[in-house]
Amino acid sequence: MQSTSSADASSSSNPGGRRQLKWRSDGWRGACPSARSGHAAASVAHTPWVYMFGGMVNGGGLSNELCKYDTEAMVCTWPPQRGAVPAARWGHALIAVGRKLVLWGGISDQMPNGVLVMYDIETAEWTNVAASGLQEGIRYHHQGVCLEGRLAVSVGGCGAGGGPTMDIRCFDPELLKVYDP
Repeated sequence: MQSTSSADASSSSNPGGRRQLKWRSDGWRGACPSARSGHAAASVAHTPWVYMFGGMVNGGGLSNELCKYDTEAMVCTWPPQRGAVPAARWGHALIAVGRKLVLWGGISDQMPNGVLVMYDIETAEWTNVAASGLQEGIRYHHQGVCLEGRLAVSVGGCGAGGGPTMDIRCFDPELLKVYDP
């Protein structure tokens, strides 16, 4: 799939003069991941990188693969994973905060969890996070975003009781603290 837009950066349809992006699914180099659902992806600020973790692959198995897409070079790579590599899961959130990826919750081994793990992009090391306030952190099928370049924010999804929730939880990687905003 490729966009048919041909407007250039100086046209009236692009008043901010921003670079035009074209969506395409062809042309990737490297070993791209297999088809999956329930995975999570995060873009790293000020880079062309998008990381993807986990998900349910064809046949119903779960994955704990970490894939890195370089959207400028159109290359797909598999970064090394050392340390406390998270269990295979789906329905989790992946949030890029600076040069760290925060993986939050999901379902692994048929059990929802509130696991909070960080991946350091520079060292390729996963670290379990023992954050204060995490005891009520069970969540899955939620969304995550980075706020102000320093907080991982989890919104909605399903909580400890299994039903939908619309609460918001924040995680500060510097303070190692989970809290309500």
